[in-house]
Amino acid sequence: FNVFFPLVLLLGFLILTLPLSAADYLDYKTVEGTISLRGSEPFVELIIFTEDRDIYTLTGEKEGILKKLCGAEVRITGGLKGSRYSNSKGHIEVDYLTILDLGYDPEVEWVYGRVEFTKRGYLLIGDDQVIYEIVNLDPGFIEERFLNSLVVLIGDIEKEEKFLGKIKVKGFKVLGKTTE
Repeated sequence: FNVFFPLVLLLGFLILTLPLSAADYLDYKTVEGTISLRGSEPFVELIIFTEDRDIYTLTGEKEGILKKLCGAEVRITGGLKGSRYSNSKGHIEVDYLTILDLGYDPEVEWVYGRVEFTKRGYLLIGDDQVIYEIVNLDPGFIEERFLNSLVVLIGDIEKEEKFLGKIKVKGFKVLGKTTE
């Protein structure tokens, strides 16, 4: 009894300190749809409309990025909580984001990812698992605008190998800084 009591006490303490937010989730859900804002300032909500016309409210660390993607078609994954509104299927705390379509002309080539500096130069680590070398921009411009940021780069894309490519940038949209 004396040997097990401290272990039982420690186990009980660990269980009590588990994050309650994970237990609050009804499910872990992935949905695809179009990002939109509902309401007016200061009571704006971020929502996603699915192809089945379901509506989910969205929150989480990626909320700032998602707001910049209004009108885009995305796939999001996160913890599903109950709905706060009668016309919503639930509330998703977004953990993962994949951009499927930005709504650009199909002829426009774009990639989404994180810009980093390596021995090879300035690279976009693409959401599509391809590493793109940024070939036509001044390093100072990249350092000031893109470095350690999530960005959408628009331009001429050339894949050299399965996981390597180059992009000649014609336009961009900075979605936010990364912490990685």
